[in-house]
Amino acid sequence: LALRVATAYFKVLEAQSQERIAERQRRLLESIYRQTEAALKVGTGDIIAVREAEARLDAARSDLIRARNAVSIAERGLERLTHAPVGHLEDLRPFTAEGPKPDDMNAWVQAAIRDQPLMHEAEAQLRTAQEEVQYQQRARWPKVDLQGIAQHVHGNPFPGFNENQAGVSLNLSMPIYRGGSISSGVQKAQALSVAQVDHVGSVRDQVRLDTQTAFLNLKDSVAQLASAKAAVESAKISLEGTRKGYEVGTRSIIDLLQTATDYIRAEQDYNVALYNQVLARVQLKAAAGQLDLADLSAVNGLLGGGAGTHEHTDSTAAADQKSAAMGD
Repeated sequence: LALRVATAYFKVLEAQSQERIAERQRRLLESIYRQTEAALKVGTGDIIAVREAEARLDAARSDLIRARNAVSIAERGLERLTHAPVGHLEDLRPFTAEGPKPDDMNAWVQAAIRDQPLMHEAEAQLRTAQEEVQYQQRARWPKVDLQGIAQHVHGNPFPGFNENQAGVSLNLSMPIYRGGSISSGVQKAQALSVAQVDHVGSVRDQVRLDTQTAFLNLKDSVAQLASAKAAVESAKISLEGTRKGYEVGTRSIIDLLQTATDYIRAEQDYNVALYNQVLARVQLKAAAGQLDLADLSAVNGLLGGGAGTHEHTDSTAAADQKSAAMGD
């Protein structure tokens, strides 16, 4: 449940972040569209550039609608788990990406096989199945019944008559033939026990795979976050260079539209990598069966930033304002 709530929580944060980026994309492309219209009116632009800018703007509006819908869906998913309306959610503060600790896949796998509740459940079911085999086999054993009786009679059948009786009986019974029911019960219990052995092996393999996957995902998330951050910076430089080239006439409006779209996409990818990095930590702990309150408290310690604290809002806003100024 803790993993499901954490996943739903960060999915809401990610969806909200993507909605903000989609809104900035719409504003940026709208300002470029106005710029192409203004250039067409004064005779320095062409209708193709206007139509291309309009098409990109329409696509951005569609992206914004999808992003808002994704927020609503993510919030419904969180409400289903908490049974409470989704209010203000604390966003991530700036943090340093971290990989698995210890950085040893085998250690995590061994811990998962030892601590994972799914393994405990499967092993308990195996023990129950093995005990059922023994129970069914005992049906062939001889059965000994020991019975004792004591009786005191006073005044019956004659007044003043007393009688004391005591007795012990020992009965031995042994099943000889019951129509094969005993053998059938033993065979059924043995078959279930064998199936349960296979089930334990299957669960162990799945736990091992889940832990290995979570381990590799967490390691990969560190590189993905660094790569996504570098991509944002590169896209920002490309956007600024293309804008300057457009101002002096060496780049077309189509180039400006493409680099603006690439910059927004880079920001979206960065947000996905950011939330995945934190969520991957929780997923590895859960896969190993070691997720506890201390881990959740550590994740809570990363929260407390305002909406979009980690986003590259300054550079995007600057791009928006610059394009709007060019349109004037």
